[in-house]
Amino acid sequence: MSNTLDVGFCLTALHTALATQPAPFIFNSDQGSQFTSQLFE
Repeated sequence: MSNTLDVGFCLTALHTALATQPAPFIFNSDQGSQFTSQLFE
């Protein structure tokens, strides 16, 4: 859990999930600012 919605936290969570689960066919986000940043692309 994080108190902020920064892109670094989201990327860490995504990398952790992909390290233990197969990549999904579709990745759907709520299009929040952390998901639309250049780092996340």
